[in-house]
Amino acid sequence: MVICKATTVISGYIFGFVQPSLATEIHVSDTKSLISAIEKITLLLTPYLLPEQVNELKNLPKNNVLDVIKAISIIVHGIQVSVGIPIFGDAHISRKSLHNRKIEKAERYIFQVIFPSFEPKATKLVIEWLIPMLNTLEALVVEQETFTLQQQKIFDKVLANLSFAAPGGTNNIRFIQAAYALNITVIPLPGGLLQYGWGSKARCFNSSITDETPSIGVAQAKNKLATNALLRLGGIPVPDGGIVNSSQHALALATTIGFPVVIKPVVIV
Repeated sequence: MVICKATTVISGYIFGFVQPSLATEIHVSDTKSLISAIEKITLLLTPYLLPEQVNELKNLPKNNVLDVIKAISIIVHGIQVSVGIPIFGDAHISRKSLHNRKIEKAERYIFQVIFPSFEPKATKLVIEWLIPMLNTLEALVVEQETFTLQQQKIFDKVLANLSFAAPGGTNNIRFIQAAYALNITVIPLPGGLLQYGWGSKARCFNSSITDETPSIGVAQAKNKLATNALLRLGGIPVPDGGIVNSSQHALALATTIGFPVVIKPVVIV
């Protein structure tokens, strides 16, 4: 059996981490059956995890309790990444002493695990799903290659809730990855904003819009026809185009302009 206790959200940055983190205390007993549960959950999650994470789980030795904890950390990491939540670095795992603790007859191991997380509450959500699932699979005698209908429903709900913690759009994730590669701190702010860096040199981004982007420039850029006309006035080559309101009209205009063509919204809201 595996139990998660004393979960604490660490909003700041601890030494060696480049993200906020979630500290947990994980209790493990009966390692052999849990290793079997890890193998079962790996099979169930194969369609969701990245191939390199699946291979890492499959190649993990799984000889002792520490391997079980490592596998749990890989799964917690992988599920978040699968919905677009950026995670950088590995979990920090340390064995805790049982001194002065009341211990049951069954052998028990206690670990403190600190998970790096873009959004610690998302990490907590994954753990709250994963631990009971592992205990269910541990008690399962027969092989299970796919989720049951009820398990799938619960897991889909977890993924849906996690997606709200992922940075939206296609630009944010790339900016975040580039920032971490350059060792620049990224802090999620209310309203979907992201702060890059600390103090007076910090900059705020909303996708590709920065805290220094003028509002008139944003309004102009969101209107495709206005942008096209402005660039044309400046002598910059731009493609021909027009507004259409039906598929027939679009086909007729595309035929006039010549293929290939690109279809975009006139105004981005």
